[in-house]
Amino acid sequence: MKHHKQILFITLATISLLLLASDRAKTVLMFQRDGILHGELWRLLTGHFIHLNAMHWLLNATAALLALFLFYQITFRSWITLTLLSAVAISIMLLIFNPEIQWYVGFSGILHGWFVFGATDLLRFYNRIEGTLLLTAITAKLAYEQFANSISLSSQLIDADVIVDAHLYGAITGLLYAAMQIQSRTQLRKR
Repeated sequence: MKHHKQILFITLATISLLLLASDRAKTVLMFQRDGILHGELWRLLTGHFIHLNAMHWLLNATAALLALFLFYQITFRSWITLTLLSAVAISIMLLIFNPEIQWYVGFSGILHGWFVFGATDLLRFYNRIEGTLLLTAITAKLAYEQFANSISLSSQLIDADVIVDAHLYGAITGLLYAAMQIQSRTQLRKR
């Protein structure tokens, strides 16, 4: 449990500090397509830790807390690796597959990666039923977001469009990270 307290502190402290950042700092740190394409590569990472407003932060912080408590078995190293990997992967996929998106902020794409990775971990090692139910729920949510053209409650709460493709890209990254972990464990057992 010690590691999860570290994760919780680091995550909430970072998000909180960035929430309080000035508008100028947010402008410098957000995912901004033109900036990234002109060499401002830090934006691939930092844009995920910036939020539009307090409600945006609160939704993400609540989901982060839920993930940390649901998936207490996941190591500190895995949380950090997945967070950094997801941030960069989501940003790269937004650059490649969504040229219409000029800017992006928020942690929700990373959170989708956390939940998919956590559910996969539950499925494999701890509770197949809970893992399967959670993966099914996440898949249904992602499918709804991709195919239903409706304004979500989240959009209404944060008073902005939700970039649902970031959720999909985060989920894909979480699944790929789970596959990498499975492959790594399999290779270690063979030695």
